[in-house]
Amino acid sequence: MDAQNPLAWFVQGRALGELGRLAEAIAAYRQNVRIAPGDVWARNNLGNAYRDSGRPREAMQAYRAAVEIDPDYIPAWHNLGLTFYLTRGEAGVSEALQKLQATDPKLAEVWRTLALEYSITRDERVARKAVGVLRSLSPAER
Repeated sequence: MDAQNPLAWFVQGRALGELGRLAEAIAAYRQNVRIAPGDVWARNNLGNAYRDSGRPREAMQAYRAAVEIDPDYIPAWHNLGLTFYLTRGEAGVSEALQKLQATDPKLAEVWRTLALEYSITRDERVARKAVGVLRSLSPAER
């Protein structure tokens, strides 16, 4: 592997993440970002790996960095809102929801429904189930 090729690190991070080897995926994505600091896809995937390994603060930092680089990069806004939602940071959810509403009203509607359900039940299982549904949607269905 060419250690200076950010794409090689990205592909490695993705493969490791799919295998559940999250610490190694994080290391690969961090190398990708070190070499290519403007790579919003790597920053978003780094955030996903952090979130999936139970490190929401680092996940939110990675997502924030991605949207600072590209304010129109919707996957990072979606993941930032999702992570805020799961950690009950309502102000962050509101910001992410506003961005989603402006760019993808259908996905924003899913978020509103999810937030309403959770606010009624306060059952984290409801939120986690809804997150599973969101993750299963193809980009066309979102």
